[in-house]
Amino acid sequence: MKSTIIALSTLVFLSACGATTSPTQFYVLAPPEVFGKKAQSEASELSLGIGPIEMPRYLDRPQIVTKASRYKLNLAEFDQWAEPLKDNLSRVLVENISTILGTERVSKFPSRRPSTPDYQISINILSMDVSRSNSAHLNSIWSIYKPGLSTAVAVGKSNLEKKIETEGYEGVVEAMSINLMQLSIDISSRVKLLN
Repeated sequence: MKSTIIALSTLVFLSACGATTSPTQFYVLAPPEVFGKKAQSEASELSLGIGPIEMPRYLDRPQIVTKASRYKLNLAEFDQWAEPLKDNLSRVLVENISTILGTERVSKFPSRRPSTPDYQISINILSMDVSRSNSAHLNSIWSIYKPGLSTAVAVGKSNLEKKIETEGYEGVVEAMSINLMQLSIDISSRVKLLN
């Protein structure tokens, strides 16, 4: 009996050692390639500061968060952001808005640059998730400020949805990136009206 227990214990140990887990996959939001080619505008001297960006704390984690239901969230154990999500959002918004407005003078706000931007854009991400209908959603409120003024010169709300067309988490991140591109277009369009 004792030898049988030892044999079973050894078998369990060896099978555990041989078991493999899925390697963790890492993702980043990025401007769609087609967007970068089509959105170029005439060169501009306009300067903008992007930030601060606020978002729900449940999104501020390495794991990609998706919705299982209205009240339940799923955290992807092996599908994670390659950098803090807020940093990734900020970098992509800077790149998108710079491309749309045709200016290289777009940076994260506050920045170390000595000059004050023409406009500062604060963004509050209300939700950024995937629904059971297989669509990525991005809901946000954003405000545009002119230095020296205590109130916003423009306020907008973007409720965006993009159907996920590629399987897996790469498709999720691709759809989220397209929503972020549309948010950049919404903000840039309002800046153009002000300028």
